[in-house]
Amino acid sequence: MRGRPRKSVADLKLHGNFREDRHGDREEFESEFGGLPEKPEGMDSDEEQHWDYIVSAYGEAGPITAIDGPALLACCQNWALWQRALKAYKNDIGDKDLRIAVTSHYKDWDRAAAKLGLNPRDRRSIAPNAGKKPKTGVKRRERA
Repeated sequence: MRGRPRKSVADLKLHGNFREDRHGDREEFESEFGGLPEKPEGMDSDEEQHWDYIVSAYGEAGPITAIDGPALLACCQNWALWQRALKAYKNDIGDKDLRIAVTSHYKDWDRAAAKLGLNPRDRRSIAPNAGKKPKTGVKRRERA
């Protein structure tokens, strides 16, 4: 699909562009995926810590919903792998394989984190007012 991604129903309502005849079915579809994802069993401490941090930072109003659980889990697993590789590399700085592992795990985490908007640049792309100027007080005329 080409072009700009569709705006969410929340964005449409925020900017006053929501129309029931055009966007009503989209509202029903989006409401099915509301809420926060459930934390899966069997996560290690680094994974759980990163999960809790992300979920608490975004909260209920954030871009992460229940359907994003697998993406969030992949991000947390890559974080834990990066942390382990970094600790091992600090103990043996001359090991080339550990250096490659650190770099590789960081890149994997960064890719997963970008999809969730965990750095400032990627957060702008998923934020409701991404790069837009605030509305002025000028009223638009009513359409016939």
